[in-house]
Amino acid sequence: ETLHDLFIYDGLLGLLTRRRTSGPKKAGDIAGHAFTASCKTYRAVRVGNATFYVHRIVWKMHYGVDADGQIDHIDGDGTNNAITNLRVVDAVENHRNQRLRSSNSSGILGVSKIKRTGRWRSSITIRGHHVHLGVFDSVEEAAAARESANREYGFHANHGASRPLN
Repeated sequence: ETLHDLFIYDGLLGLLTRRRTSGPKKAGDIAGHAFTASCKTYRAVRVGNATFYVHRIVWKMHYGVDADGQIDHIDGDGTNNAITNLRVVDAVENHRNQRLRSSNSSGILGVSKIKRTGRWRSSITIRGHHVHLGVFDSVEEAAAARESANREYGFHANHGASRPLN
């Protein structure tokens, strides 16, 4: 009930706003502040003497219970706290919905060029174990092997997509 006393949550827009004025923070203001952690931008808010991720607060406000795992932002945008964009997952499943890293040189997750031969290597990591998918003559063949492995191992459709850091 304390959360509902402090905040108003718009589940469609994913916005958490303040219910009342407190010091410089006015009623109706968007609650919390944006910050970057693990190369992703999230929102956090102070409640009493503690700081909480906004997505954890909105989960509890919407469902009435704490999330019993990690909360994944399905679209990869850590500031999009629409309830339809949030799901509870374990750490393994959360890692199966990561964006393409900026250090990736091929533009395709799990595909890299072998400089010595000019061929393309495809691989995937499953529960911490590196799985070699093969070496191919074209980047398209290597990408197809990786995409097939993504489906086989249950990776999210957004996994490896190039998306902004929010």
